[in-house]
Amino acid sequence: MKKFIYIFIAVLFSGISYSQSGWYQVYEPAANKYINTIQFTSGNTGYAALWSYSNTGGLLKTTNAGVNWEIVTPPGAAWDLSFLDDNTGYIDFYNGMDRTCKTSNGGINWVQQDSLYDLYGLRFFDVNTGFVAAKYGGGKRTTNGGNNWTYFPSSGCWHQIVSICCLTAESYVVGGSGFSKTTNSGTNWINTPVVDDGAIYFFNATTGIWASYSGRIYKTTNAGNNWFTFDSINTSSLDYRNIMFVNENTGYLSAHYNYIYKTTNGGHNWSQQVINSSNGIEYVYFINPNTGYAGGYNGAIYKTTTGGTVFVNKISTEIPSAYSLSQNYPNPFNPSTVVRFSLSVVSNVVLKVYDVNGREVEVLVNERLQPGTYQTDWNGSKYSSGVYFYKIQAGDFSETKRMLLIK
Repeated sequence: MKKFIYIFIAVLFSGISYSQSGWYQVYEPAANKYINTIQFTSGNTGYAALWSYSNTGGLLKTTNAGVNWEIVTPPGAAWDLSFLDDNTGYIDFYNGMDRTCKTSNGGINWVQQDSLYDLYGLRFFDVNTGFVAAKYGGGKRTTNGGNNWTYFPSSGCWHQIVSICCLTAESYVVGGSGFSKTTNSGTNWINTPVVDDGAIYFFNATTGIWASYSGRIYKTTNAGNNWFTFDSINTSSLDYRNIMFVNENTGYLSAHYNYIYKTTNGGHNWSQQVINSSNGIEYVYFINPNTGYAGGYNGAIYKTTTGGTVFVNKISTEIPSAYSLSQNYPNPFNPSTVVRFSLSVVSNVVLKVYDVNGREVEVLVNERLQPGTYQTDWNGSKYSSGVYFYKIQAGDFSETKRMLLIK
């Protein structure tokens, strides 16, 4: 198995481990706007809500896994979104008034469905059942794909909504300045004692995680009726925007100021990932444990293909005069070898290993990296003896070298 290089720095007062940034920017910043929500409906197709307080922005769309993004709505501010597939989706949209709009063709055309003062959240459970919430209380629900909406009163603690989760078609929860749930489509709401503002994520109808602004992590196993302190990041004023899990163990939490927290044991422990940007982080969304996207202020969108962790180590900050790829060492090797390369400018770097027949064996690096000299390991213990090739692509630079694995 390939030997991954994890770099952690212990923080005495917080118990958080830090890692290098495994994120690279895939969308250029848009001044005075920010990415409020991101959702991918397939590996290639994704959407991002672009918001600004001047009511400009729109909905961004990619069909090539984030390489390119385009605005697919008229100018206006998109606060939240909920897509059911590549084509059918809904947005909270503002352009002089709050409204809910629907598309059935991937954002080419939009139909206004309803309006509600100060929309602050939107989620659809299935093609028919959806729910919108207002910032200061109240909401509307549809059971026919948004053709008609029914109003229901405030739950009592919806100010500053952060998260909405649909547990079933009739049962859903709202988190923000408090926690509320309904089990009868919004007719009645139950407020449960969670003292901190924060974001929520539910694995199923009973088990959920609450990430509070004070850094505490809570858990419920009875649909929010009771909460207990599950873990604590012990860092105040993080202003968590959202939390999501890709499986029962691996989850991510956005923390607003260039930070993303990751857990690989269901929330017991968290490591902090720092995105090297001045744009801040507003939202994080993962397709699988490795591939994810994050949105920030000034409209910046970032991507990771390594779960946010860097598996390449920067060994020199001195800026080389040119690109280079060094011969691996040792060579021949058994079972591990080291590969070094140098970058003269900021580059999107892809470093891959191929067998003698030209088949791709492993991806060692797929990152946007700053100038400097780097090294990474390749462990060939699960491969047979023979000749292998490693190839780097960085900007316009490309080079391939030969290495020999002998067991």
